[in-house]
Amino acid sequence: NGSIVEQNPPLAEMLDMEPEKGYRREFAPLKNYELFPIARKQPITSDEASKGCSFHCNWCKHSFVLDEHFQRKPKKIVNELKHLKTLGYKEVFFIDPTFTLDKNWANELLDLILKSHH
Repeated sequence: NGSIVEQNPPLAEMLDMEPEKGYRREFAPLKNYELFPIARKQPITSDEASKGCSFHCNWCKHSFVLDEHFQRKPKKIVNELKHLKTLGYKEVFFIDPTFTLDKNWANELLDLILKSHH
């Protein structure tokens, strides 16, 4: 009848979704993730802790995709890493091109990751 059945939430909200509401890695067989050349430990998966960029460089694809910079909450990222570990992943490769854009945020995240392993 033309009505909208379901609409995605705003991007900033989607970035902080808990693993069970976001990308469902448990449906992807781990054996598909065992041939990643830079991995020290297998299986490996990738993740994004932030998206976009606020610099608007005319030569960079990230300016065309998202002209804002969104960062996930560090505690939610650590929760997702714990979830990935329960699924059997041994390494996570962050693919954020602007991971250190906000150094305070990056340091907070990295501190939480280190604390969660002790």
